[in-house]
Amino acid sequence: NCLVYPMGDARALADAMLRLIEDTALRRRLASSVANFARQHFSNDAVFPRLVDYYEQLLAEKRI
Repeated sequence: NCLVYPMGDARALADAMLRLIEDTALRRRLASSVANFARQHFSNDAVFPRLVDYYEQLLAEKRI
């Protein structure tokens, strides 16, 4: 769901960006993959149960 390049390598970043500009199929595939990842990990259904568990744990430990 992403293109990887060495940290600090501006040329590699530019090449990756150019690849995304030029390759519509790759861009669409990555966009779809990222959207699916976000829905799975950051939707209300995914986040709220973890948030409730966290607050219940804090309450049990009397930290809030």
